Formats: sequence, C-alpha cells, structure tokens
Amino acid sequence: MSRREFFGLLIGLLACIIGLFACVGTWLAVPQIQAFLGYRQINSSPQKTTPDCSVTTELGPWSTPRDVLIDATDGWVQADFWSPTQQFKEGYNEVSVIFEPGLKFTVTGVAGTAWKYDKSIWTAEGVQNCTTKHIEDTYKYLKNRYAQISVEELCNQTQCH
Repeated sequence: MSRREFFGLLIGLLACIIGLFACVGTWLAVPQIQAFLGYRQINSSPQKTTPDCSVTTELGPWSTPRDVLIDATDGWVQADFWSPTQQFKEGYNEVSVIFEPGLKFTVTGVAGTAWKYDKSIWTAEGVQNCTTKHIEDTYKYLKNRYAQISVEELCNQTQCH
C-alpha cells in the first residue's frame, strides 16, 4: 500500500467517524430542537400535572373561634385551623386538614382559613402536594409549625356535625 493510498484510507476513516458522531448528535438534538420550536414536548406524559397551587378559591379567614361550614361537595377543601383555647396537636401552632369531595359538615369552635380545589382541575395527589408545600413554606418563612391531621382526628377534638 502506497503512502497516498494509506492517507486516503485514513482520511476516509476519519470522515466516517465524524459522520457517525454527526448522526448521533443530530439524533440526540432533534427532540430538543423540536421542543424549542414548539413542535414537541420533551418527556410529556398523559398524566395530569399539578396546577399552580394558587389556582384555588380562598374560604375565610375566620379570625375568632366559631362554627365553620366546610362544603367539599364539588372539590377538595384544605383548611388550616387553630384555637386560642386548645392545641389540636402538641407542639404545633396549627393543623392542616384535607376534606375530600363529597363531604359537607360544620366544625365547631375553630378559627382558620381554607382553600377550595375544583375537582375538575385537581387530583388528590395535587392537593396533597400543595398542602405539603404550604406546610413547609409556612414554617420556612413564618416559623409557624403546622401538622397535617385527618378529618377524623379533627372531629375527635372538636364537634363536627
């Protein structure tokens, strides 16, 4: 093999390697380019994503203890309760409770505020994620300690009817 043939073979081999890298790079980059141009969503899935936690309707606040109607007939309600006369959970300033769709009753002698989550937009997991974020943010920024409790735990400490 002559020198000329050797260099021609070497250049051809290098061209093939560069071409292979170009093909792989293009194959990897096309989805990102399509997403950038708006033709495709990367890692899209058919599952619902959690909407922005502010997509709720505020109920209350109730600044003094009173009877509070919780109407979750058409969506979830997440409520924070406190009482100047009792501590719902030892070591915590307030409690947070999620009421599932279909519940409607009055909680006696509580102060607090609540948010309604429309069931056509929200899933139970999304409401739970926002409640967890709310509890964490309240401690982080206000140093208020919230505990999440069940509806049953709340009604064992107050009157629910």
